Amino acid sequence: MDNFADMQPLLTAGITRKLPDAISLTCSTSTADEPYDLKHVMHLLWGVIIDIASVVPYDQPWHGRRVGSLMLLRQRGEIESAREEGLSWQDLPGFGMTRMEKWDDPTFIAKDTTAATGPTWTAFRQWENLNSFTAKLSEQCFRPWMNLPIWQLRTALEEPPEGRLVMQCRLWVAADWLTRCADLLHQASRSADPVDENTAQALRPGSLCPDIEPLSLRRWEFWKSQIRLILEQGEEKGYDSAVVERLQRALECMTEAETR
Repeated sequence: MDNFADMQPLLTAGITRKLPDAISLTCSTSTADEPYDLKHVMHLLWGVIIDIASVVPYDQPWHGRRVGSLMLLRQRGEIESAREEGLSWQDLPGFGMTRMEKWDDPTFIAKDTTAATGPTWTAFRQWENLNSFTAKLSEQCFRPWMNLPIWQLRTALEEPPEGRLVMQCRLWVAADWLTRCADLLHQASRSADPVDENTAQALRPGSLCPDIEPLSLRRWEFWKSQIRLILEQGEEKGYDSAVVERLQRALECMTEAETR
């Protein structure tokens, strides 16, 4: 048993390497005699990975391994079958676009927001899983989507609260982004780089803080103040202890990010 335990890191590394090997092989088999649309194939592959990420619970080892797999894939450099197009695995071509196509927040369209089981409950859990997977990728420095965490923070902290289960899902998601990406968000908040009109519109603040700049320390401080207020009202609102604990941890991560 001791020997088996010693082998676990190697076994896990082997599992992590299998996915990039398979993706790389799949995307390198196009020939002049048997051509295919590489971008379409990659779009389908990314879609499968994203769909699985939404149904596998966020705390299962699969999530960490698949994030590790994609980070290994990024190290493979140029995609040989797409050399003329200048595509590189470093950018995971098309992943961000496929991610956006599947970014449908169920808290805006849920029909039954009171049941603890059923389609809405399942949709909320899958949304949490998907956000956690995406935040884990951002945590590992793959970040072509600054708008995604901002959107989730806006719906959770910058708009009037809605029903308890809707808010629990939104707060869970916001807390996960802040816990994993506090450094990234704080750095963006401190940036002196100008924001163009399109970016400003995409990252616009919510109705509770309409005059705050899209990327600013004022917005960062507003998030902190909202989390503190929610923590004070958590018991009154009936939020689950797990959500409250996540918000507390998110606030701690924000404080830690300010010291770095």
